[in-house]
Amino acid sequence: MEREDFTGDKRKRFYPTISLGSIIATLIFIASGIGIYTQVIADINKAKSEIENIKADNVRKDQFDRDVRLETKEEIKEIKRDIKDMKTNIQQILIELQKRETSKRS
Repeated sequence: MEREDFTGDKRKRFYPTISLGSIIATLIFIASGIGIYTQVIADINKAKSEIENIKADNVRKDQFDRDVRLETKEEIKEIKRDIKDMKTNIQQILIELQKRETSKRS
């Protein structure tokens, strides 16, 4: 509605009354805001929990990798010792065979 004041300006009229519809709309707006805020907080907490789980899983994987590396190093050292022992045994066998050959020739 328009009204005309004493200066002759035409302005829209503002009704300052509050109706039940206005109250319900305001409550719905506030409830929606609270619901959205609650959901965002829940999503943030879920993401934090997932990040912590991923970090813990990475720590376990890193420890497992370290353990596997150490075991592999130990196994390599053991294989090297076995190879060295085999080389020594082969050299002793060759020396023994050479002694037998020289004794047969004599």
